[in-house]
Amino acid sequence: MKNLFLVGIGGLAGTLLRYGISTGMNQLIKTDFPLATLVINGLGCFLIGYCFQLSSSNPNFDWLKPFMMIGLLGGFTTFSSFALEGNQLFGNGQTFMAVLYILASNVLGYLAAYWGSVTSVRFEL
Repeated sequence: MKNLFLVGIGGLAGTLLRYGISTGMNQLIKTDFPLATLVINGLGCFLIGYCFQLSSSNPNFDWLKPFMMIGLLGGFTTFSSFALEGNQLFGNGQTFMAVLYILASNVLGYLAAYWGSVTSVRFEL
């Protein structure tokens, strides 16, 4: 029950944080490039790597996984999980799987976003 609460509170905080940063950056920096998303994803990747190492090496930081890694960073960005998992595959010597995972995730993500937008236009959702 404690972990469920930590994930929920972290998710809420991450979502609100992402919204605040995106809104603020988009108002300050006018560009067609998705800079806010790039910054958020980069920060999320840094934070998930940091939290993973800290929680792996110190049992006093067990709360970081449900609160930060799953909750906050899950709400903030899922790209951080993707980066960590790819990094772990490389770290485990599974280079082919890592490259396949990275390519498949990017291609699938792009195609899914494209298909979703085409579908919504086609069915006028």
